[in-house]
Amino acid sequence: MYRIANAFEQAAIEGHYEQCRNIIANFAHVYREDYLTVLSSVSVMLMDQTGYSYADYDKIKRTIIEMMGETR
Repeated sequence: MYRIANAFEQAAIEGHYEQCRNIIANFAHVYREDYLTVLSSVSVMLMDQTGYSYADYDKIKRTIIEMMGETR
């Protein structure tokens, strides 16, 4: 799961929103988990902003918030 979180983090920082969506969707499909559950797990893994600049952390959190909004 940490590799998924790291891939999501990098894609979010670089602004690849579609890639972020595909990372979560593919993991959810392969491991037969709910999309929102996987997204929540990644969100929890990326809660600590240590090691990120404010701008990078903001990009990650905004991406997660946008994706959470899509699931409603």
